[in-house]
Amino acid sequence: MIKLSTFAGIAARIFANETHCELMTATEVRTAKGEIVKIHPSLNIIPLMDKDEMTGLVKDIKRNGLRRPVVVHADGVLIDGRCRLIACELAGVPPRFETMPEDADPLDWICALNIERQSYSKAQVAMGQALLELRYPEHFEKEEEEEPGDTLLARARIVARYSKALAEEVMNERFNIGEALEQVKREENAASTTKAKAVQLRRLAPALADRVRDGELSLDDALARFEVLDDLAGRIRAEHQGACAAAKRSIEHAMAAGDLLNEAKDRLVHGQWGPWLEANCEMSARTARRYMNLASNRDFIEAKMATVADLTIRGADKLLAAPADEDDAPAARGQELERTVIAKALPLILQRITDESERADFESRVKQYLKG
Repeated sequence: MIKLSTFAGIAARIFANETHCELMTATEVRTAKGEIVKIHPSLNIIPLMDKDEMTGLVKDIKRNGLRRPVVVHADGVLIDGRCRLIACELAGVPPRFETMPEDADPLDWICALNIERQSYSKAQVAMGQALLELRYPEHFEKEEEEEPGDTLLARARIVARYSKALAEEVMNERFNIGEALEQVKREENAASTTKAKAVQLRRLAPALADRVRDGELSLDDALARFEVLDDLAGRIRAEHQGACAAAKRSIEHAMAAGDLLNEAKDRLVHGQWGPWLEANCEMSARTARRYMNLASNRDFIEAKMATVADLTIRGADKLLAAPADEDDAPAARGQELERTVIAKALPLILQRITDESERADFESRVKQYLKG
């Protein structure tokens, strides 16, 4: 984009660029004599001549003078002839000016004298009008309503509304409209994907999403971290589930061994049990007693296994530890089993109590009982 505010500076940029035309943004340009020329802002969407075109125009003006006058509005604003002014200055030939009719519309003149000039491609003409429509929507409203949907102009409008930078690439013939539309689709798809990823990150990892929001991490970095953490979490859950399953199987095996040990003891006469166990079972008498105790209290242990996922043999044995008074042990275990059953059934019971105050009172009394 040319931002220099003198015709000499603009000319220098044109001759420095051997491939493409240039756009300019200045609305006031100073001549070599220090005079200020006001430029109609809509002309900024129209590329200037390239190096070869400008060289040819300068040579022609030197030989023949300015063939076509520079067109200005009644208030002195330039409507057509920026390149002719530059060429006149480079050629050292005074420019001639012509004032457009007072009843003429400046935008219509700009379209007729610039947008639709023969040196422009159809794509440039369409994009030029699309850009003018964006800048002056009230002027082109009726034309847009009457335009069919799938035309070069309609496609140019899509590009212009999405990205002024892409539209300028078309005006400079770096892209055609088809290529610009493909770029629009790619960018929109990327934006849609990025938005979906951001929503997913906010839902699954709000702490990481906050760091993206605060500029500490890029979205891609945050997603990469989340994927690593998510993978680790999945593996941890799998190992924990395996540990719980293994603990449950170990207790089940211990109780099954206890059943067999109890049967074997019943089949042996008094005094044979200890020697037989030592000779045949490859376990200590203490371990055998633990297994047999677990088997004898199967209902209580299985109830505990339903509420304690990682219950171990040692943990189950501690639950069966006798109270201070040995005679109270069966009763204590019975009460513990009762509390376990009530705790599991409580949510279902509460659902059946419709009165809110009654439900709260019942829940309070039951929880007090469960605390023992």
